[in-house]
Amino acid sequence: PTASPITIMESDAYYEITATFKADPVANDGLAVKFMLSGSANIGEDYIITDPSINRYFTDGTNFVAGMFPGQNEGRFYIQLVNDDDDERDETIVITLDGGIGYTLGGNRTITITIVDDDGP
Repeated sequence: PTASPITIMESDAYYEITATFKADPVANDGLAVKFMLSGSANIGEDYIITDPSINRYFTDGTNFVAGMFPGQNEGRFYIQLVNDDDDERDETIVITLDGGIGYTLGGNRTITITIVDDDGP
């Protein structure tokens, strides 16, 4: 991730966050970029990962892989918020890149997204 911390209202359920991973040079043999999702927000309850047709995702708990096919220079995944009626504290989604085979991480390895609750008591 190469962005500053993001703050989004929970009611922006149609707001889709795009996380893009770029390769320089192009990943001639394809590339699997590992990342972890953490924070106080729960996947499946507070947000979901939507899968664009050009990428693949595999999961084991909170660890994921975003795939870049041969010849691509970027891979991406999308996070979509779930707008519920629960009165709760603001929650966070933390995306952390993890090192892997065939790539070196840049300086910014983590981004935090804050979901601001908009449901009253």
